[in-house]
Amino acid sequence: MLALFAKLGAAASATTLLFSLFSCNGPAFPGGIRNITWVGLATDPTDQTPLGGVNDSGSLDYVNPTGGSSGTDESFSGYTDSANGIDDHPDAVTNSVWTLQMDWSLAEPDCNTVANLILEPDAPVASGGSIFEWHCLM
Repeated sequence: MLALFAKLGAAASATTLLFSLFSCNGPAFPGGIRNITWVGLATDPTDQTPLGGVNDSGSLDYVNPTGGSSGTDESFSGYTDSANGIDDHPDAVTNSVWTLQMDWSLAEPDCNTVANLILEPDAPVASGGSIFEWHCLM
């Protein structure tokens, strides 16, 4: 499991953002890249709800030279769905490494972070695709 924790803000109720690589419930995963955004309270991080309106984008860094890749899109941009927090990019090149970016500034809530922009370089995408979950704990 790949995880990145970043604490932003100086207040006692500092916001914690978490990036993790998981599988989840929801519509069937079409392959490529799936981003899922969640929001919850830091005092009870297990109780989270899907968060829509988060802008997600990505750009291909490199493809594994051993082959086994699929997909043709080398970049994407979109918004997570308000019903399930999911944005799929089924044509993203797989068996590769991407730079992913999440912009929470248009989401409600916007995570109250100093910087609503979260960048994850070197995100691995498996040959069958990968699901990335992004958590806003307030």
